[in-house]
Amino acid sequence: MLPNCETQINRLCTFFNASEDFIEFFSGPAGKSQLRYYEDLLDIKIILRPKGFAILHSPSVQVNRVEKSLWNYFHEFARCLRLLVLNAHCLASQGLLLNPIQYKLLQENKSAITRATGLIKVFMNETGEVCLFGSWESVSKALKTI
Repeated sequence: MLPNCETQINRLCTFFNASEDFIEFFSGPAGKSQLRYYEDLLDIKIILRPKGFAILHSPSVQVNRVEKSLWNYFHEFARCLRLLVLNAHCLASQGLLLNPIQYKLLQENKSAITRATGLIKVFMNETGEVCLFGSWESVSKALKTI
C-alpha cells in the first residue's frame, strides 16, 4: 500500500515499476484504450506515474495478471513496430514456418547465416515462424542456405 496513492473503502493500491517507453506508450491513444478496457472490465483504476503505474483495486482483483497482460500488450506493439520499420527499409522479406529441428538449427546459426548471406535481420518467434529481411539477393541466398 502506498501512502500517497488514492484509496477508497475496501480498495488497495498496488504500484508497479515500468520503463519510460512503457509509460509513454500507455499515455497514447492505443495504450489509453487498453487501460480503459481493463478499468471497465475489472472495476479498477490505473494511474500512470513517471516511474511506473498504480492500480487502485478491490482485494479480489489479481493485479499481477493485469500487469502481465499490459506488459504483453506493450511488447507485442513494440514487436509490430519493429516489423513495420524492417518492412519499410528492406527491399525483400520472406516468411517461413520451420519445424522444431530446423528452427533450432537456424537459432544456433542465425548470426553466421545473417553475415554470410547479407541479410539485414532474421526475426524469429517461439512458434517456429521466421521472417528474413534484406535485399532480394540476400533473402534468396538465405532461403537456399536454410
